[in-house]
Amino acid sequence: MNQMTYPQTADTHLEDLTDRIKPKTLSNLLLWLIVAFVVIFIVWASVVKLDRTVHAPGRIVPSGRLQVLSNLEGGIVSQIMVHAGDLVRRGQPLVRLDPTQASAELGSSQATLGALSAKIARLEAEIAGREPVYPPATSPDMAEQIGIERSLHAARLSDLTSLSAAAAARMAQASRAVAEAEAAYQSRVSARDGARRQYELIRPLVERGIEPRLTLIQQENAAAVATTDAAQAAAAIARAQSGVAEARASLAQVRGAWRAQAGTDLAAAQGELGARRQTMPALVAHLGRSTVAAPVNGRVNRVLVSTVGASVGAGQPIVEVVP
Repeated sequence: MNQMTYPQTADTHLEDLTDRIKPKTLSNLLLWLIVAFVVIFIVWASVVKLDRTVHAPGRIVPSGRLQVLSNLEGGIVSQIMVHAGDLVRRGQPLVRLDPTQASAELGSSQATLGALSAKIARLEAEIAGREPVYPPATSPDMAEQIGIERSLHAARLSDLTSLSAAAAARMAQASRAVAEAEAAYQSRVSARDGARRQYELIRPLVERGIEPRLTLIQQENAAAVATTDAAQAAAAIARAQSGVAEARASLAQVRGAWRAQAGTDLAAAQGELGARRQTMPALVAHLGRSTVAAPVNGRVNRVLVSTVGASVGAGQPIVEVVP
């Protein structure tokens, strides 16, 4: 009985082994199918875009109606005065940027305009030869600038007086030289005429033998010397008169150069004043833009800055308003 049992037992083990192997093979196959499915799903999910639908209450705002407000130059947020959903009226301030830089630039330009106006008043007076008439001192800075121009005007007048005095002294000296030369000339002419008359008186006497010929020769020499002296005196008069002319020209040149310098400075100041005036509207507008205001009546859709002290770039959206 034992011999018959052994073959049955071996067959039974083989059948059991076969039964065990088959399920394991199927499990492995199923596992690999699952892994392949997961891999394929991951690849597909990374490539394919899925549309999602989110339901929320709201209203449609046409892009043509939405007002997006920004600042041309940008700056630092100093005050946020509205929130999303607030009703606003046209011109109502919404957000303020720090106006320090814009205000400083405008103030500096205004001070420069005042200084140039005072300078132009002084230069026009110097050219016209009168006392300056300055614009009203509307601020302490303007009053200080007018004081500076007064001091500068006094200093320039002092320089002109000194230069003119030197030229006038030279002209006076040349005039005295003319007077002295004219007096010397008159003396030399008188001496020449006297020598000639003496010569005419002695000559008949010499011819009649009353006076020796030597006396006539001596008188003739004296008349020639007197004539030479008179000619030299006339030349001295001409030189002295030339000196007067030069001194007078020097005085005119000093005054002309003084006025010419004032004219040059006046042209430069007027040019700078015109250029400064052209920039004033832009500076005023820059300061005004530091306050972002509502352009229309409407409702604040979004406030895109939330922190006081935050930096806003040039042209960066700040507030959205729906009319």
